[in-house]
Amino acid sequence: MPFPIIMDAAAYIDRTLTEYLGQMMGAWPFFDALILTLSSSHLAKGGVLAALLCFTWLWQPSAAGRGDDGQQRRNRAIILCSLLSAAIGEVFARLLSNSLPFRLRPFLNPDLAFQAPESLMVLAPEMLAESSFPSDHAVLFFALVAGLWLISWRIGAVALLYTLVFIMFPRLYLGLHYLSDLAVGAAIGVGFTLVGTWLLGRTALVRIPIGWSFTAVPLFYPAFFLFMFQVATMLEDVRAFLHLLRTA
Repeated sequence: MPFPIIMDAAAYIDRTLTEYLGQMMGAWPFFDALILTLSSSHLAKGGVLAALLCFTWLWQPSAAGRGDDGQQRRNRAIILCSLLSAAIGEVFARLLSNSLPFRLRPFLNPDLAFQAPESLMVLAPEMLAESSFPSDHAVLFFALVAGLWLISWRIGAVALLYTLVFIMFPRLYLGLHYLSDLAVGAAIGVGFTLVGTWLLGRTALVRIPIGWSFTAVPLFYPAFFLFMFQVATMLEDVRAFLHLLRTA
């Protein structure tokens, strides 16, 4: 199928779906408030996936809970690779966003029949400077979902369902992103994890921290906690410091 036809079809789906959801806004005030809360909640977004990553990190997949050191090391290597890949994917997505033509977020687009809630419009000033394509939420969380899926399809399926319902849908419903923003972001995240797991899995960048997780437990886990805290909050503090450095 020619590329222009694909682009036209994606644009039609984006507009139609966004306007359909936008017209639903206000019909169920409690539902709208719930979606707004989910969208702004670090606990509901990164916190749950971070907890699932920690569970998988400590999970002993062998029978009778005896554990399999080799399997556990492999699982931890995949988790570290997915975390590193997610971070690299975020940088790539930001570079892509700054290089491609600017795309106004749906809830700010006056050409769309979209009734954005007043509490969302408070974010308008900062959102006006950020292109919606691709979604960095999708890049980060789908990179982590892909890593969990590589370890266990059951755990991955739970993570995927949670991500679609509680993280991606609110972004779409509130007009923070178009469907294509989320789809491309998801593809970037999954792609970076698959490639990153292949390239980084046997490098010292992964092997050394895994060794520390077994031999230097009191030192490793406080650092791991801080790292997972940043994942849960979508690197919010790191972004703030980087922004400060850019504007200094």
